[in-house]
Amino acid sequence: MMSDKVVGDEPDVAQNENVSNGPSSSYVAKPRRISGLRPNAKTTSRRELNATEDDNDGILYKSLMKSIFTKKLLTRFPGCFAFLFGIVIPCFILMFLALIFGTILARLEAPKEVERNDDNLASLYLANRTENTIIALTTNISKGCLESWLLDTPLSENSFDEEILDQLFQREDEFFANNSAAVGEFLNKANFEDLHQYLKTCGDLSREWTRERFAESLRAHEASGLSFNWIRCYEGAADLKRMDFDGDLFESSVLKPSEQGYWYTKNWIRDYHRLEALYREEYGKDGKLTVREVFQASDRALEDATGGNKCNLNGSGSAWFWFTIETTVGYGNQAPESRGGRALVFTCGFFSILAFAALLSTTGRVLAELTDRTLSSWHPALKRFTHPGWGSMFWGMAWIAWMLLMAYVVKKWKSSRLGEPMDLGEAYWFSYISTTTVGLGDFFLEPEVMVGIDLLYMPLMYLFGFTLLSAFLTKLATFLTDHLSNGKRSFVDSVLFNMGGTDGNEDEDKQAPESAPQPEDDSEEDIIVAA
Repeated sequence: MMSDKVVGDEPDVAQNENVSNGPSSSYVAKPRRISGLRPNAKTTSRRELNATEDDNDGILYKSLMKSIFTKKLLTRFPGCFAFLFGIVIPCFILMFLALIFGTILARLEAPKEVERNDDNLASLYLANRTENTIIALTTNISKGCLESWLLDTPLSENSFDEEILDQLFQREDEFFANNSAAVGEFLNKANFEDLHQYLKTCGDLSREWTRERFAESLRAHEASGLSFNWIRCYEGAADLKRMDFDGDLFESSVLKPSEQGYWYTKNWIRDYHRLEALYREEYGKDGKLTVREVFQASDRALEDATGGNKCNLNGSGSAWFWFTIETTVGYGNQAPESRGGRALVFTCGFFSILAFAALLSTTGRVLAELTDRTLSSWHPALKRFTHPGWGSMFWGMAWIAWMLLMAYVVKKWKSSRLGEPMDLGEAYWFSYISTTTVGLGDFFLEPEVMVGIDLLYMPLMYLFGFTLLSAFLTKLATFLTDHLSNGKRSFVDSVLFNMGGTDGNEDEDKQAPESAPQPEDDSEEDIIVAA
């Protein structure tokens, strides 16, 4: 009597219970396949598998998994945690960096901006004073030259400034009335050729003096206008030690550049007149001032006057500027001028850009992955949008729709803060150059009217636009690669592969002969059980 026998590589495989072992049985069971087992393969326990997975997990994940509560939450809501730690928290970290470094930059740049504004106002005031001087000179030059000739004043550039200008600006109109007899007698004996030559010389000197003053006036008018990128000036502002994030100011018009300019100029003029009176007292201790001393007192007041003593630091505008740096948008409407500010942008700004690059790569991948899983779970028909072709169309349309929403928000923002209408097409163009980080500078958000609430929704709106664009470009690149390469290497990949296998295939080829030969179908082994 033949005993039952198992045909296979493993002698200890159990026999089938349905196979008859009786002596009268003439039925032989057909060989059948049992899939999923690997003969001579080592069995890996679940604990060993978990230990291997834990070695590849990050420190944050391991620490959260140690707590029973967080472990349950991670197991039950993995998508929420991926959205929280992969998108929300990195975005707020980036916004926090903009807030911190932006306020530091404002403290570094504010004194420089105040100095530039004061110089511009001094130049404009000097131009106005020079123009008035030229008008007075041309109006009274004939009288002044004649009086100087009657007083036998020697003509030179110095004497023209001292004596003749004194007579012009002190308005000695009673000279001829009080000395009419003496003047008439002097004219009867005068040499009119000498008078003609004297008046000609006096006119030549006045022409040169007028030309110099006119050039000063032109240079003064070339000065740029006032700026309020790092400072904020309005009634109630304290000094440059206070950081301003007031969110209720945008309800009024005090933050408009024109209104801040008016307030700054008003304070500057008040300070100028105070200093001018002080310096005139220093020069005129004897109670009398010459024209030169008057001009010297005015020049000193122009140098020392300031309108920044009633301004705060523009914290919100500075933080927004830093956000445009770290996202590489850079509209170009403002830039640091101090050495400290440039050093801060050079160092911390570079690391902020690296943080933004890391965030952009993570948020786009996480959002695409979560969306693919959600669409697949909702309906089988929506699973097509997880493929690169349909996915690129989906994310492209989402990005375009988001830019339209951004355009509407920016249009309303411009209208409410500046009172200036903005066309929807221009707003959409602004959204495009912003989300693509081009930042041409033809349109930008004015830092003068930025307030604290803007630092919450504006950066989030931008960052979500960046994320949508990143997801779209990722899907599009995958689609183009799959359809253009047809599963083969590109020309560049082939060249690099033949150079030395930069993609790692060469290393695998070198290691392949050292390993044991694998069967053609390594995923499934067949064991034949027979009776």
